[in-house]
Amino acid sequence: MLAGFIFFVTVLCISFGMVKPGVKNIVQVPIAHINSIASASTTAVAPLAVVDSISLIPVIKASAAPAVQTLPLPAGEASKPVRLMIPTIGVNAYVEHIGLTPEGAVGVPDGPYNVSWFTQGAVPGTLGSAVISGHYGRWKQYRSSVFDLLHTVKPGDVIYVKDGKGATRSFVVKETRVYGKDETVPEIFNRSDKAYLNIITCHGTWLESEHTYDKRFVVFAELQ
Repeated sequence: MLAGFIFFVTVLCISFGMVKPGVKNIVQVPIAHINSIASASTTAVAPLAVVDSISLIPVIKASAAPAVQTLPLPAGEASKPVRLMIPTIGVNAYVEHIGLTPEGAVGVPDGPYNVSWFTQGAVPGTLGSAVISGHYGRWKQYRSSVFDLLHTVKPGDVIYVKDGKGATRSFVVKETRVYGKDETVPEIFNRSDKAYLNIITCHGTWLESEHTYDKRFVVFAELQ
């Protein structure tokens, strides 16, 4: 199992016909619903820092790179994700597929608008912990990042993941947590009794001397 992960000092901030029994709640999501943006929450959060460039160093680093066995998915089960949609905050993002870097860290998108699925974790919609990361914060050359409003997501909100076969699966938010940037967080990666989706980004106050934020915000969701 994926375990023993620690937060790293960084800038990420990060319908098809037949359905196999056991694959739950494949839905078609109305475009108008996906594109709707809910009013911003009043949850207190530090102002977004203006950063000169995007760091490719991820927010999470593996203390020991796990050995992961990759198996083909049975017919009818979820395929690899292609889009992440969070209607309550207006997110409709392309999903990149990124694994570990040569340094043993979880890779992240090159730019601020895409998100990344950790390829050594579970595929969203299958048993295990699927992990998606994305950036938080504003850059001089970009107006915003994909997860600038992730901290306003609340339990009960629904997150949608569309896979490469055109099926969309819904996940309901169970809780959100804030961690220090250096905390050990195995619970993000190692749960396998249900189909989980965990979303990670930066949060808190910009630390100029370290070129990162002091907190990490994580959304924990489960397949509906």
